[in-house]
Amino acid sequence: MNDSPNDTDTDSSNEVPHGLADSLHPETVVAPVWREVPIQFTGQGKLYFRIWYVNLLLTLVTLGFYYPWAKAKRLRFFHSNTMLEGQPFEFHGDPKIMFRGYLIGLVLFIAYSVSANFAPVFHWSLILVFVAIYPLLVRSSRRFYMANTSWRGLKFQFTGSAKQAFLCYLPLIIGVAAWVLALFFVADLVSEPTEQASSAEKVRYLIGLSVAAPVSLAVWFWVNYRMVAYLQGHLAWGSLQSRFIGRWQAVVGYQIKTGLVYFGGVVLMFAPFIFFAVVVSLSADPSAPIMPKFAFGLSILMGLLFTVSVVALLSFVSAYYQSRKQNVIWNNTVHPHLRFVSDLRCKRLWLLRMKNWLLMVLTLGLYSPYAAMAIAKLRLESVTLETTLDFDQMLALGGRLKANVVGDAVTDIFDIDVGF
Repeated sequence: MNDSPNDTDTDSSNEVPHGLADSLHPETVVAPVWREVPIQFTGQGKLYFRIWYVNLLLTLVTLGFYYPWAKAKRLRFFHSNTMLEGQPFEFHGDPKIMFRGYLIGLVLFIAYSVSANFAPVFHWSLILVFVAIYPLLVRSSRRFYMANTSWRGLKFQFTGSAKQAFLCYLPLIIGVAAWVLALFFVADLVSEPTEQASSAEKVRYLIGLSVAAPVSLAVWFWVNYRMVAYLQGHLAWGSLQSRFIGRWQAVVGYQIKTGLVYFGGVVLMFAPFIFFAVVVSLSADPSAPIMPKFAFGLSILMGLLFTVSVVALLSFVSAYYQSRKQNVIWNNTVHPHLRFVSDLRCKRLWLLRMKNWLLMVLTLGLYSPYAAMAIAKLRLESVTLETTLDFDQMLALGGRLKANVVGDAVTDIFDIDVGF
């Protein structure tokens, strides 16, 4: 399980980046000096508000077909306000190409929804087809996004191959295919009334489910780790190629801990409400005139507290998951001359989310663009880049990598954005 799907082995990881070695004397490469380059986000809510409400209006008027153009505008705004050494990132994605991926996703979703009622065999077959091509869709979307992102004129790249993507997802593909086939063949048994199924069939079904569930969960954790290593270990900018050095325990750990946090939160949340429910049931005595009023008022209070508790719990679980995920992934994405330090705190993210929820409720959703700016600023500025490189020198030596007409053409033809 420690095997990482990265193909970028140690040959390049122990060398000075290509092009820089010629300008350095061997005697000077003794102890590289690391310098910190903080990431800054300068986006303002009042400026993003204009983009947000126009995007929302046109998306609603066009019944969703304007979404790729809306997404492109949103990404351009976020990229142009993300600064590294005072220089902004840029997003060059063509909304027309993004629309192509949007249509593919829309057609698949409609076919999946319609076939469930009118063509069950085609419905299950479509699931198998989607599972089979999912690795290609993930790779294609990643390549499109990276190829259309640049800093100081030099575009990023994603170097992972289709073969590596399939190998990462192969256990999941096999597992999902087995589940789909099993559900297809036992559909009659599942749909039968419980009293019509024999005891042996019930036992066989429960045993199969109890074995399949934990095995499927273990396969998912394994595949998820390999997926993270694949996506983070093939990022490139100029001559720099990333590696992912995280162990599977770290990647799986934050997911398991998130599940435990959610379960513990649910227990803590329901305990006082069960107590209140018992109090209300005992106090609802018709012979006491004041008790029904007390019970009604307490019920209203319980409903409000329950709503607030649900929002607080979901916000905390989301903040815990996102903070741990960002820190684990980026702290383990490295290059011999470049590394990231992410220190996103769960408490700060959770309190900010709660504040955003409150203001969005009070403003009937109009605070949403301001909330997006606040979250982006906190998450991005929690990351610091540490490097030994002189980016000016690297850009001068690696500028020839910008003119890759064939690569850009292939990206435009075969790579699409399928994210929603």
